[in-house]
Amino acid sequence: MEFDVDSKGRHFKCLFFAFEACIHDFKYCRPMLLLDGTFLKGRHKGCLLAATTKDGNQGIFSVYLLLLLKQ
Repeated sequence: MEFDVDSKGRHFKCLFFAFEACIHDFKYCRPMLLLDGTFLKGRHKGCLLAATTKDGNQGIFSVYLLLLLKQ
């Protein structure tokens, strides 16, 4: 998990989140990475990004999530 705040340390900017097991097990998945994102339109404006892939059983395997907020 990694996050970033503005230069004054008052506002949240982004959050990168990935489980260690997902990073480790990615080498057993198919050699492709699917990227997707959506805009957040509620109280907190920003964008949610996700990277997924397919595992050996044709299931969806989440690699990481990234949350970006606008000020």
